[in-house]
Amino acid sequence: MSPTSPTMPDSPATAVAPILCSLGIDEEGTLRLVDAPPIVLGVVETALKHSWHHGIDKTRTYPGSGLVKYVLAKDPWVSGQPAAQLLAATVIAHLHSRAGFHVYCSIKLNSAERTLVLARGLPWDRYTERAGSQACNSSSNGGASRTGSQSSKA
Repeated sequence: MSPTSPTMPDSPATAVAPILCSLGIDEEGTLRLVDAPPIVLGVVETALKHSWHHGIDKTRTYPGSGLVKYVLAKDPWVSGQPAAQLLAATVIAHLHSRAGFHVYCSIKLNSAERTLVLARGLPWDRYTERAGSQACNSSSNGGASRTGSQSSKA
């Protein structure tokens, strides 16, 4: 589909540049954000503070590299604790609900680290809601026509 297709209305005034950043998680309780906009940094820090009762041990920013590192007090990832799963789920849920980011893909770089690529503003983000409402309308119309044809046969 082309961007000028009637099913995908878009104009330069409404177009949003896609934003990609990454969230790396390692086995030692360290989270690394690369090229994350300020809203992502704020959402992640808030989610960590509210979801991990041991808190953040230290935060380190590396100027010029786009890297921010959070070292958590006590390692949440030890032996697959439910608290670690809840922490990861909370961070991902907050990124989506409060900043509009979703997990685009997950990359396992080695046995000790996994990286999530976070995205906002990709083409399907702008049309998901519209497509959902069209699907509802077409299924309700289809139901009406089936009902009409069934009643004419009866």
